[in-house]
Amino acid sequence: MDRNKISIPLKIIAFLIHSRIFIGCIAFMLCLQTQIQLGIPIQFRPYLGVVFFGALLAYHLNHLKWIIQEKYLLNEHKYLWLREHLSLFYVICALSFIGFLISFLFVGFLLQIILLPFLLITLFYSLPVFSGRYILFNLREIPGIKIFLISFVWTAITVILPVLASDVEFKWHHVIWMCMERFIFAFAITLPFDIRDMEVDFQSGLKTIPHWLNKKNTIHLSNLLLLSFFLICSVHYFFMQMYFLIPAYFLSAASAFVFMNVEKIKRLPFYYEGILDGSLLFQTLYVCIFAFLSSINL
Repeated sequence: MDRNKISIPLKIIAFLIHSRIFIGCIAFMLCLQTQIQLGIPIQFRPYLGVVFFGALLAYHLNHLKWIIQEKYLLNEHKYLWLREHLSLFYVICALSFIGFLISFLFVGFLLQIILLPFLLITLFYSLPVFSGRYILFNLREIPGIKIFLISFVWTAITVILPVLASDVEFKWHHVIWMCMERFIFAFAITLPFDIRDMEVDFQSGLKTIPHWLNKKNTIHLSNLLLLSFFLICSVHYFFMQMYFLIPAYFLSAASAFVFMNVEKIKRLPFYYEGILDGSLLFQTLYVCIFAFLSSINL
């Protein structure tokens, strides 16, 4: 594609994805989705700033690490945008840190304590722990743990945090079901990323699920997880009498299934960071639409 002929909308999409603003918005919207699932009015609390800016900062930390230590990687084609916008990258990192710090100071002492373990997990996932000149460990390099950590952190930050930040009491079995749903869906759509990174992970000695199952079986696993996700949601929201959520989650699972199995879609620009990650945003949109339709009794 001639870079000079790229349309303005595609340039905007590229900026949102490469700057990680898109992923920050997804995390923000998932927290609002959780509020809808909990049956409470939408609340804009300081923790939403922690989630948005924290997502931006977390996804930039790894790039920042190798820009400092292994700047030669910027010569690779997949980092073209970053190489051409390095100053902007530093600005976004700084603004993300400032926004995160300000939001963190306003969430209250209890939430700050609760957030600390997740902050440490995120930090140790992105950056290695050193002892002198030697690396002690890096969470992402532990075989098989990467995808579990990603799914766990997304679940904790976008489900548990909104629950704890709310002044309303909830039935904890309801929250546990929600955690299961968010974890399974995040796990399912993250597996294709491990397929994409198989060669790089293999060269670095990191074993992931696709190395054990192969590509085809990993996609089968993703499809099975999506089916499990929808079945769990159906049972959960049927007994909670939140029937409007069932079609929303059917569309969410069906959309993700199409994204992961249609070859033409896989060849589209920004397939991973835009379309697959975007399936989380689609889920929130479906929930919002059906919640609105339910509220006006259509």
